[in-house]
Amino acid sequence: MYCTRCGTYNSGKGLYCKKCGSSLVLEALEEDYSTKDNTKINTNNKTINKTINKEKNKTINKNITKERKDNNKNKDKEVNNSVEREIIHKTSAFQKFMIFLLIMLVLILGGCLVALGLYIFQDKTVEVPNVIGMDKDQAVLLLENNNLRVKVKEEEVDTESDNNKVLDCNKDEGEFVLKNSKIVLTVGKYNVQRLDNYIGKKLDDIKDKINIKYEVNEIESEKEEGIIISQKPSSGSEYDDNTTITFNVSKEKESPVEE
Repeated sequence: MYCTRCGTYNSGKGLYCKKCGSSLVLEALEEDYSTKDNTKINTNNKTINKTINKEKNKTINKNITKERKDNNKNKDKEVNNSVEREIIHKTSAFQKFMIFLLIMLVLILGGCLVALGLYIFQDKTVEVPNVIGMDKDQAVLLLENNNLRVKVKEEEVDTESDNNKVLDCNKDEGEFVLKNSKIVLTVGKYNVQRLDNYIGKKLDDIKDKINIKYEVNEIESEKEEGIIISQKPSSGSEYDDNTTITFNVSKEKESPVEE
């Protein structure tokens, strides 16, 4: 062995270095101890590395397992979503079909009820004819011939052409009503204005009361001055806003001139 102090080679049989006299036993023990420590350290390092690798492998395996589980969950979720969408789509289509079928059934049933009603009441109903613009007597006769009762109400009109004409009906043309139903007709009534009798009245008493234009002709008369002797048009005559009445009014006779 070699001395650790001077580096001299010794056979190992002696206890001390043949050159420097250092103890070879202590160096041997230190070397052995160092070797054992190194071996122990290496063993511990191997154990630690093994544990670390084992934990790493566990963590890696755990992460891989978790990732696989997550992937499987995502796939299952996608499959479930796809199945749900397909179910919803099928359900929605079925619901639409059922709604369409229900609407068709309601329409068919409604049509059948209408047809049945017409069939049942065809002998008990009558169609209302168009009487607007007709003369009152003609309209009443037409409605009564169709088994309808008639009530007439009058409404004042401004033009003589609408007098005694049907202006409105409470039922529309072509409407079906029960026989003997009451039909209300609105008939025009033209209020004819007729002149009063002003003869014998004082002009001053009536001129502010009459609502028509007038002219005055003075005529000598034995009557009191200002008395209406005659009128034209005569009393009872029709008049409108364009009518002008002419009054012949008395005045005192002039005395004859003496020569």
